[in-house]
Amino acid sequence: MTNNTRTIPKWRKAVANQSAVEQAILELVNRARLDPAAEAARYGISLNEGVPADETISTAMKQPLAMNDTLLSVARAHSQDMIDRDYFAHDEPGGSDPFERMTAAGYNWDRAGENIAFRSTSGSVTPAMSLQLHQDLFVDSGITGRGHRVNLMNPDFQEIGVGQAQGVFQGSNATMLTEDFGRPGANHQFLTGVAFNDTVTADQFYSIGEGRAGITVSVSGGPNTASGTAGGYSEELTAGLKTITFASGDQVTAAVLTATIAAGFNAKIDLMGQSTIRTSVSMTAVSGISSIVGLGTNALTLTGADGTQAIYGASGGDHLDGKAGNDTLDGKGGADTMYGGAGNDAYYVDNAGDIVSESTAGANGSDIVNGYISINLSDGNHFTGNIENVALRSAASINATGNSLANALNGNSGVNTLIGLGGNDTLDGKEGADTMQGGIGNDTYYVDNAGDHVIEANGQGADNVQAYVSFNLSGQELESLQLRSAASINGTGNSIANIINGNSGNNIIDGLLGADTMSGAQGNDTYYVDNAGDHVIELNGQGTDNVQAYVSFNLSGQELENLQLRTGASINGTGNSTANIITGNSGANVINGLLGNDTLSGSTGNDTFVFTTALNASTNVDHITDFSVVDDAIQVDNAIFAALGGNGTLTAAQFIKNTTGLAGDGNDHIIYETDTGWLYYDSDGNAAGGSTHFATLAANLALTNTDFVVV
Repeated sequence: MTNNTRTIPKWRKAVANQSAVEQAILELVNRARLDPAAEAARYGISLNEGVPADETISTAMKQPLAMNDTLLSVARAHSQDMIDRDYFAHDEPGGSDPFERMTAAGYNWDRAGENIAFRSTSGSVTPAMSLQLHQDLFVDSGITGRGHRVNLMNPDFQEIGVGQAQGVFQGSNATMLTEDFGRPGANHQFLTGVAFNDTVTADQFYSIGEGRAGITVSVSGGPNTASGTAGGYSEELTAGLKTITFASGDQVTAAVLTATIAAGFNAKIDLMGQSTIRTSVSMTAVSGISSIVGLGTNALTLTGADGTQAIYGASGGDHLDGKAGNDTLDGKGGADTMYGGAGNDAYYVDNAGDIVSESTAGANGSDIVNGYISINLSDGNHFTGNIENVALRSAASINATGNSLANALNGNSGVNTLIGLGGNDTLDGKEGADTMQGGIGNDTYYVDNAGDHVIEANGQGADNVQAYVSFNLSGQELESLQLRSAASINGTGNSIANIINGNSGNNIIDGLLGADTMSGAQGNDTYYVDNAGDHVIELNGQGTDNVQAYVSFNLSGQELENLQLRTGASINGTGNSTANIITGNSGANVINGLLGNDTLSGSTGNDTFVFTTALNASTNVDHITDFSVVDDAIQVDNAIFAALGGNGTLTAAQFIKNTTGLAGDGNDHIIYETDTGWLYYDSDGNAAGGSTHFATLAANLALTNTDFVVV
């Protein structure tokens, strides 16, 4: 690799007709010039590594180079000559130097330079090998003074010829590259760019095979040109505000914009696909443009047209204006100012100096800030107008604060703090152990990490937690809890009246203090009831459910199967029409299974088992598992057991026990079959029939009439 530079004579402009490889190398050269520091970082070097102090390269954006057809021809000829005559030098053997070749070809210059490089292989030359030559020249390893890099970054150059040839060189297959740089004198400026479809690599950058030929590039005040076979175009034009139109060729709808061309400074404007403009200068979309992408490090003003579009800034402090429509605005690097206008706009914020405004006339809609740093919508220095929503991006532990509106604040995979302030907010920390505080308003929280913490003070609205993990409302003024997903997770209330809903898993739901409403939904759920005002809801087909009650509780009206009385208090349990399992505690319990074939256990204590529903030997027979003739009683309703007459202890004449289960005389209405433990009610009191099995006790109990009470 070697370079050469000189200053002297004057100007000529031409339209380029480069190959796809040459166009791709030009794009790499201009990428480097538009953001020199980024190019150096891409190759893992310092921008001024190896560069002499008197040729220091600034990080400032350099004007993009326009392909010149004369320089292109000169560069190609030199590359081919080096292959044909098997030499590698700026000066031809016994012939001209680069500057003489440029002048002889008719290019009048006042500054010029040249880079040359080659790569060889024993195999076939590939396009990738040719493109690698750009990196070789930029890194410039082993070249004293890094002159190739200095040429590439020379801010005075405005035009270039990229000439690539391949053939046998020094016994190997080689790709040879000559880059001839020039400036035609003062007061010239060029519009350059490329029309391409980003379909080969889909990387938002030109690649070989993506060029679009025959796209007419019209500039107000002329001249006009068209993209070449590789998609590139260049033209000289006067400075000032220009209307630029891309049309014809395979362009379905003309893409029209206005841009200001600065005197003595080139502009690069690309057409990517049908409607994306990539620009190194400030511009305003007129029609046919869906996306604008800023290039370089200068601060650009990029303005859309009414309608839906995406605008992406460059790495400077850009000004983006989406106008009306649902716009996406991303300033990229630098402290950017973004205006969404009317519509549902999405902003991307990655710099502490970024400003987002929804305060312009007509601005409305539901807008979202995608934050790569902490976001505070109530910070009037950086966020103005009605901005509703925040989504934290990346994995950093950053935070989001809302404003007085109904905000939706979404975290990321880091540890976030989300603060809603006023309004009915929705807060979702996503992954990570997040802290969420809704503030005033009826707020909704999404909890998916066991380390998530929700903060609500008294008087701040009716708030709801949507939990994907077990969650406890205790210690916060949270009113309702919904268990999500299908996992078997649990929900616990607090001291106020909560609404707690389960999911399709097997949930444990405990409202704690307060008159709570609990619904387990599908799954085999367990409820803890400690307030007479607690209400449990279960529908048919939603599993086998259990109530753990610290107060008297009635299963009636709900599809609840089981009831366990807790503590040592004398509380009562009542079933429903299904087959219930009801278990008492150590107190004196009154247990009534109602309809269904129930299993009743009193545990210790003086318990009373109650029968108040119509008898049916198939569907309404209760099993009392632990009846004690010393402590317990059986209470029957004389409306059902009508033959028993009045109230009080069952008379001795109305009770009989035997092994047949049959009445002995006309007064034997309650029959205990000792060998089976079955209890019968015989309405006519004789062995002629009419007895109904209504309960089962243990066999061979010392049961007497005094164990029964009629009410």
